[in-house]
Amino acid sequence: MESDWMICHTSGSALHMVCPYLRSQKEEVCGVKLCCVYTVPGCHRNITEPLGSCRLWKRLSPGSYGCIEGCFRERETGTETALYPPKTGILMRLSGGYPVRKRRDMDMDTLHSIETSRLPVTYTESGEGRPLLLITGYGQTAEEWPPEMIRSLAGEFRVICMNNRGVCGTGYGEGTYTIPECADDAAALMDVLDQGPWYVVGYSMGGMIAEELALRHPGRVVRLALISATCGGIQAAPASPKTIALMNAPAESAREMLENTGRYLFPGAWRAAHPDPFSWFPPVTCVPPPELYRTQQEAIVTWEGSWNRLPNLHIPVLILQGSKDIVTPPDNARIISCQVDGSVIAEIKGCGHGLCYQEPERCAMLLIGFFEDGEGE
Repeated sequence: MESDWMICHTSGSALHMVCPYLRSQKEEVCGVKLCCVYTVPGCHRNITEPLGSCRLWKRLSPGSYGCIEGCFRERETGTETALYPPKTGILMRLSGGYPVRKRRDMDMDTLHSIETSRLPVTYTESGEGRPLLLITGYGQTAEEWPPEMIRSLAGEFRVICMNNRGVCGTGYGEGTYTIPECADDAAALMDVLDQGPWYVVGYSMGGMIAEELALRHPGRVVRLALISATCGGIQAAPASPKTIALMNAPAESAREMLENTGRYLFPGAWRAAHPDPFSWFPPVTCVPPPELYRTQQEAIVTWEGSWNRLPNLHIPVLILQGSKDIVTPPDNARIISCQVDGSVIAEIKGCGHGLCYQEPERCAMLLIGFFEDGEGE
């Protein structure tokens, strides 16, 4: 499969980067030509003004990263020159220019239940094609994925959103409630639904489960996307005590609970622009029992982490990260990427831990582009 080379000359040196999954058939958006900017962490001199919406980090070598930024500008960039081929395509994907196919009829609201070799699992299903498993985060249900994101994904894939153990009809299982146990639950569901190969997306705690799934069941997962994830263990960059206090703040009403949640999921500027907390998340038909939150917290805290095993992941990995995430700070994305050869980080500026709720269609476009490059795998 042909790769897209993007080259930029800065201060007499060139930084070469390959992003094989970022492709486009056009070099213009609305008649404005595209330009790419490259920097290295610690070097703040950019060739052009950044777009201000997305940043892509590409692992060049252990401990070394390149930063790709883009903007809508003409080719001319002053005394320095940005060179790029006609199929660069970064902004086509990140600016909403990627052509998502017309959505198929979907059954996003029906909760299905199926017996697996481990426990009964509930899930939603929509779309058709290569199976794509979405694993939810802490305290979430399968219904809570952003509808706009699911609709776009279901236009390309068979999207399965599972409930983790103990959530909305999924059994608790006979073992202890741990991240590896949840990963084995996911593998059992995959065995029953489709022999695959599978694409997998994990959000927050679901990212931990997805990492374990790919590590414990090699060959089941051919491409992995992590959203607002961490490797866990002592190597992870922790949330601040202030953030942890926010996450455990009591609430006396549904509105207060949503507002408390928004304080650690979304930056203040975004909340100010979207003042109604009931508009932040889709409606749900079931809520996990209160004790499950404590159980999942224990599973997160006691997980030994995946850092030392991540080099065993020999599959493409995409990491979506909000630049203003205070729950899993942005350093976590780079900590994971440093351990996974060839992984790519898409850092979305202005987004917090809940970036897929802030930018559902943008996240979907990034995921579609990443997974569609694996259609031949």
